[in-house]
Amino acid sequence: MGFGDLKSDGGLQSLNSYLKDKSYIEGYVPSQADLIVFAALTGPPKASYCHALRWFTHISSYTDQEKAGFGGVKKALNEYGPSGAAAKAENDDDFDLFASDEEEEEEAPKVKVVPKAKPKPVAKSMLVLDVKPWDDETDMKQIEDHVRSITMDGLNWGSSKLVPVGYGIKKLQISAVIEDDKVSVDSLEEQITAKDDLVQSMDVAVRYSRLRQSCFGEVVLGKSSCWGLGPGDGFQSQLRKVLAPLPGDGFLRELVAGKGAGVLGPVA
Repeated sequence: MGFGDLKSDGGLQSLNSYLKDKSYIEGYVPSQADLIVFAALTGPPKASYCHALRWFTHISSYTDQEKAGFGGVKKALNEYGPSGAAAKAENDDDFDLFASDEEEEEEAPKVKVVPKAKPKPVAKSMLVLDVKPWDDETDMKQIEDHVRSITMDGLNWGSSKLVPVGYGIKKLQISAVIEDDKVSVDSLEEQITAKDDLVQSMDVAVRYSRLRQSCFGEVVLGKSSCWGLGPGDGFQSQLRKVLAPLPGDGFLRELVAGKGAGVLGPVA
């Protein structure tokens, strides 16, 4: 039976319960199973189905090109889910390690299917960069335009703001999400500080590397009460996209809103 009708509350509840302790429909990396179930949904699940919404948000973050590389074998929708998992376990139980060779010889020869190599998950990092000017007369708009003009495959700029440093000087604080295999912090620093008539220095204020665990439900759900992040906030959009593969707890609360406020400033 699988999940049932995924357009109904019953089906969504079944999917939500199934994903409570899972990152993906099958296995530990995204596969065809995720695409089949994803396509059966009419849109993001309601906030009450936090595990299903977390999974939906994560699968949505992949590009069409990345989805084309998902491994696995396509099956009917009703073969995925609790019933499909139970049926697989039932088949495994039927396997007899002590069966005689004679019984094996009586069976028709089976064609071995070589599974496709599973794609390597994309490792990403979230950065918050501090870009400092020479003095209080430096045009900070020019600095931001210069930073955002830097483009690379695997680099996505997020929100930004000006943070007072002292004596009337402000620094540009800007967030970014990078793919670790494609973009290096050293390369970013080199390009940002190349404009030495505007930029004095660049520092990494926050780096959350090799993001393979999800942010817990509140970030994915986009509650405005969650650390002051509103549904339309660019910084939150980056967090939701990168921190969605696995269920987690409140390990980012201090980073974003508690102790991290000293670095990030109030998140609005």
